[in-house]
This record gives sequence, structure tokens and C-alpha cells, in this order.
Amino acid sequence: MTVFRKIAVMILLPALLGGLLQGCEWYAWMSFRYFGVSAATYALERRFWDVFPSRVLRFWPLFVGESGSLRAFLERTLPVTVDVEMTGFGAFEVDIRWLSPLMLVEWNGRVWCVSRENRMWDAGERQPGLRLPEKPLWRFAWIGTESERALGVAGAGRTPSGVFPSVFPIEPVEAFMVNFGGESWFSDVTEVYADRVAGEDVFRLRLVRGRQEIVVSVQNRGGEFGEVLGRLLESLFREGGSHFVDATYRNKIVVSGAGTDAERTR
Repeated sequence: MTVFRKIAVMILLPALLGGLLQGCEWYAWMSFRYFGVSAATYALERRFWDVFPSRVLRFWPLFVGESGSLRAFLERTLPVTVDVEMTGFGAFEVDIRWLSPLMLVEWNGRVWCVSRENRMWDAGERQPGLRLPEKPLWRFAWIGTESERALGVAGAGRTPSGVFPSVFPIEPVEAFMVNFGGESWFSDVTEVYADRVAGEDVFRLRLVRGRQEIVVSVQNRGGEFGEVLGRLLESLFREGGSHFVDATYRNKIVVSGAGTDAERTR
């Protein structure tokens, strides 16, 4: 190929491609064949279209490259999960669903919601249609180490904004909720303080019924232990007064308060 031909190709090829792209956009040759949005609420769908890049409407291949950044933006600003699927030539389906709230946590002087997808956001920023747990309020003893440093907020009194990866471990919380969350007495729990003692997860629960208060220390124990503990708590509520229950032993439960100390075996 002569030098003249090379120069001609270098000039004409970009012009040809540019003209083809402009023609596709002008005549909508490559517009979407189908585009469906399924959202948990109308407000979520409206938010999607508010940030949808309109320039891709006449040339759908552009959306293939921009869908990732669109999904990332929505998941960073809203407590949602966004799935984009190409179902055919020029056909797409978008599914927008709320994250699944797991617990409310006090951290850095604010209350946060942590989801089962291991993400968190400011619980004060209410989202219509998304129901948050009312109680209990969780606190963790081990916050302020690797998880905060990973976000660059340790020791600086700063917190991220929007929706971001949780700084709290959700695995022990999920196991705890499986063991005790379904028990009838759990509705009386207003606060949970999670700690680690000798390598084991320990949870201190504050139960309030009327003017009575019972504080319980317990580990993650499955089986019938939740029912055993429930029968004891009901007995203590009937007795009246405030009590402290240490249920971290293997073969006994120690109850103190109301003027007496007693040991009650499991």
C-alpha cells in the first residue's frame, strides 16, 4: 500500500465510522428492541430513569459499556441491588430490588442499617417502601480496627456517605438471629451489645417489659436453648424486679438480682 493510500485510509476510515454512528443515532437503526425495568417501587423506577443516559437510546451498544457505571451509581446512592441482563439483540431487562435490612447499629454517634448483603447506610435517610427493623439497637465492641481503616475513617471521626460495605461482621449476627430471633421473648429485646471473649462471640441483651429490665449474657447456642431461656425469662418477669442472667456457662444459668443470687441449671 502506497503512502497516499495509507493516508487516505487514516482519514476516511474514522469519517466513515463516525458517519455510520451518526446515521445509526439519527435513524435509530440500533435503538433498543426492548427495554424492561422491574423495580420494587415506582419511586425506584423513576429514579432509574432520572439517571439513565439518554444518549444510548438510539444506539444500544453504548448501554453495554455504560450499564456497569449506572448500576454502581445506583447501588452507591441507594440501598438497592441492580441486575442488568441482556435478553436478546438490543433487548435488556433491569431488576431493581431493595437490600434486605438485618439490623440497626449505633456507630460514630449515628444509627445505621446493615443489610444481609453486607452493606450499610444511614438509617435516618428513610426510603419510602423500605421497612427497617424497629429494634433491637446493636452495638459492637470491636469496631475501630481493620474494618474502619479499610474505609479510611479510623481515628478521624469521619464516616462515609451513601451506601458502602459494612464495617460490622454479619455472620455471627445472622447465626444469633437464627438461634434466638424467632423466640417470643426476643420482642422484648431493645439493645444488643456484641463482644468477643476468649475467642467466642458473647451477646449482652437488654430486655424491657413495662418497668422491668432483664440483662442477659448469652453465646450463640442452637437447639432448644432458646426455649429453655425463654421459660426462665418468663418466670423472672412474673417475679418482678430487675435481674442479670449469665447464660454463657455450659451446664448452668446464673441469675442474680432482686435481692437474691441463684443458680439454675439448664
